This record gives sequence, structure tokens and C-alpha cells, in this order.
Amino acid sequence: MQATRATEFVHLHIRDSVVVALKNFAAGQQITVGDRVITLRDSIPAGHKIAIREVVVDQPIIKFGWAIGTATSKIDPGQH
Repeated sequence: MQATRATEFVHLHIRDSVVVALKNFAAGQQITVGDRVITLRDSIPAGHKIAIREVVVDQPIIKFGWAIGTATSKIDPGQH
């Protein structure tokens, strides 16, 4: 089953590299963000972030249009 934006996660800004889960997700579930389908690599608890694009080391992590930190290791789409 694929999750949809309005009921399953929050994605507020086109620049965002993460979305915020509104429910618990199991590894292997899929979410659709725009025209992309992302398979979750990890289990994600409600309230936590899900990467929706690759973030390389030292690149800013963008949530709600703002940098909230920098990646200390590579983050793949679908990771927690």
C-alpha cells in the first residue's frame, strides 16, 4: 500500500529533502512524493523524518524549506 501526502506524511516545501511521518511506517512500505515512489529502507516512527532524496555528507538537510542540520553520512531516499 502506498502512502499519500495528505494523510500519511507532511511535505511542505519543494526544497525539502525530508518529509515528516504522521504514522508509523514499516520498512518496505512505499510513499509517493510528487511523481516519485520511494520505498522505505527503515521502519519510521510517527513524527520522524523520511529522506525523499539523496543527501551527501556535509549537505544541508532541508525540512519545511529550512536547513535543520547537515548530513554526517550519506542518506539515501527512504532512510530514517
